[in-house]
Amino acid sequence: MDKEELNLSKRSSILLQGDKLYMRLVSPDDAHPIYLNWLNDEKVTAGLETIVKPYTMAMLESYIQSAIQDTSGYLFMIHDRATNVPIGTGRLHSIHPKYATCNLGLMIGNTDFWGKGYGKEAYRLMIDYAFNALNIRRIWDLAHATNTASIAMCESLGFKREGVLREHILTPNGPMDKVVLGLLKKEWKG
Repeated sequence: MDKEELNLSKRSSILLQGDKLYMRLVSPDDAHPIYLNWLNDEKVTAGLETIVKPYTMAMLESYIQSAIQDTSGYLFMIHDRATNVPIGTGRLHSIHPKYATCNLGLMIGNTDFWGKGYGKEAYRLMIDYAFNALNIRRIWDLAHATNTASIAMCESLGFKREGVLREHILTPNGPMDKVVLGLLKKEWKG
């Protein structure tokens, strides 16, 4: 499967819309103190393994620029539809053109929106986009073994537990397992 089959070339006007939120590709203007605050909030980043503290504006600007130039992924800014307020980011990444697979990631940075279905709706929109617009056949996710909310959300969307990466990451409390979850296009009930 090549990039044309996966439709990776149509990047400029991607907008995903749901009932509660909409998602658009990030722009350089998203290097904003609000986003930076999310990345430096221990509560927000507890389930993320790629965050270095303290995260600086220069690091955020570089990350966004890298995401914009990344031809194997999409970084979306998530906005509440009612207020247009940015509330987090979603990411389709590690898109493999030959195998038609990709990885999902999510950060709801504004904790006022936690537990209200925004994460699940963002995942649903990205899954639907990956399967139907990009022609992805398999999506995988990795979750900290202690992030039971993320694992439950994925399973509620049809992901299956495929395994455990034992002591895959190091945390201040010691090694932690990662749970591998996968969803096949033929299983998606969107």
